[in-house]
Amino acid sequence: MTVSVRQAHSAEIPALVAIFEAAFRTDRHTRVQALDGGSRIVADRMHTALASWLESAPQRVVLVAVDDASGMI
Repeated sequence: MTVSVRQAHSAEIPALVAIFEAAFRTDRHTRVQALDGGSRIVADRMHTALASWLESAPQRVVLVAVDDASGMI
């Protein structure tokens, strides 16, 4: 597998949120954050954060690793 690293695009936010949810599903701190509104609240907060970070480029850069063959993040 060959992987490239590049800046993320706003259209990729849903995929990035899904990766975040999968990676931190059992993380204690993330689960505590979900107590005030469920896991959807945590995902919504991550969506908002990613959108903000992408809009603030070049001060902040969100990077993604992409499989060159499939284009999958």
